[in-house]
Amino acid sequence: MDIDLIGKKENKTLQRQELVFNAKEAKITPSRKELLPKIAAMAGAKENLTVIKSIMHAFGEKSATIKANVYENENALKKAELRHLLERGTGKKKEEAKKEAAPKAVEKKEAGAKQAEKK
Repeated sequence: MDIDLIGKKENKTLQRQELVFNAKEAKITPSRKELLPKIAAMAGAKENLTVIKSIMHAFGEKSATIKANVYENENALKKAELRHLLERGTGKKKEEAKKEAAPKAVEKKEAGAKQAEKK
């Protein structure tokens, strides 16, 4: 499968590049795990700052169109991208992501309770 860059747009407001790729000779729809390292390498970016927005593969065609965003930093990534797209990119299941988020929420509540006690 060959991947070619067919479109590139700089979005300075959101601190990202919006890229469009064409995957030729794709008999089946390529997976995000398979595409992410290739797209990040072609864009010259880190994998953790690259998000695949969509993979469109029409029935009967041997090509797929891939839309991806490459961010300048992790802060911009977290502000702009939807959580479910980030989870898809990492391959984590919803349950695992909730388990990781739960301890952080408890810590915030405890910190808020301690501040309330001080007042």
